[in-house]
Amino acid sequence: LLPGLKDAVVWQYAGCVENHLLIRHMRQKLGTRVLIEVDDNYAHWFPDHMKAAGWYRSVEDNPRTGFSVERHLEIVREADGVTVTTDYLAKQYRPYNPNVFVCPNQIDPADWPEPVKPDDGVFRIGWFASRSHRADMGLIARGLEWASRQPDVEVVLVGAGVSADGKPWYPFRFKFVPWSNDFGVYRKALAELDVGLAPVVGTPWAVCRSDL
Repeated sequence: LLPGLKDAVVWQYAGCVENHLLIRHMRQKLGTRVLIEVDDNYAHWFPDHMKAAGWYRSVEDNPRTGFSVERHLEIVREADGVTVTTDYLAKQYRPYNPNVFVCPNQIDPADWPEPVKPDDGVFRIGWFASRSHRADMGLIARGLEWASRQPDVEVVLVGAGVSADGKPWYPFRFKFVPWSNDFGVYRKALAELDVGLAPVVGTPWAVCRSDL
């Protein structure tokens, strides 16, 4: 709890027992109102995406420290409210908490310097994603394989495209930029591209994402 902040807090990624106990302490002992912030649909079990992020379906699957949909929904029910990024995502959470507020994702132009494109004659095509987007890669893999064989063309994959053990997902040639929590890394890489791709398979998980 930050010094001087005793009226309300916004809690992100709430889904484990430590989160639950701290949130209960804030609400019951300190009188602090708690809002749960979500920008993906953790109200339902999507194993293809959630397993990679260390989530489980139930507390019983990992009763000690693991994040789970079951624990997340317990926290959501007890919270004073929930903030989400889209109207569709709000519909997924209103059955568990009546106080759901839509706060769309925003981009501050001040965060984005003028792009500096390398003057090297290379045409770059890129894709930015986390490993949870592997299924989406199927929409563009054939096109990227073709592009990788063209002269003076470079395929750039940022954040996804290589397994945890360092093995590439596909055999074609590409430049890989590892995952980073520094958004400056992504802005710099994005500025170098001539074409950016954003494939999304229309699944129940994907439709809850914002257009950011």
